[in-house]
Parts: sequence; structure tokens; C-alpha cells
Amino acid sequence: MDKWFCFVNIEEFDFCDLKCDPMESKRLQQEYEGITPGYHMNKHHWINIIPKAFA
Repeated sequence: MDKWFCFVNIEEFDFCDLKCDPMESKRLQQEYEGITPGYHMNKHHWINIIPKAFA
């Protein structure tokens, strides 16, 4: 449980997928517009973060 997992497009950095606890994932998606279910990943365990949404 002390590991971080990340999937990112390093050429454009237009999104970043992070593995996340399912309960925390739901809370973050409700709180932030730039956080959505994981792109091309298991939507239950991964979240998609769009950096432009936080600029």
C-alpha cells in the first residue's frame, strides 16, 4: 500500500492517470471538475487528472 502508480502522456502531458482508493476516487471526482474516471483504465481504481483544469 505504500506505492504510487501513474500513467502519463509525457509528450503532451494532457492527462495523468493515478491509481486511487475507490472511496477517495469518488470524493475527488465530486470535488474537482478536472478529475474523472481513469482514461483507458479500470474506472473503479484509477482516476484521470487533467492539468489544464487546474490552471
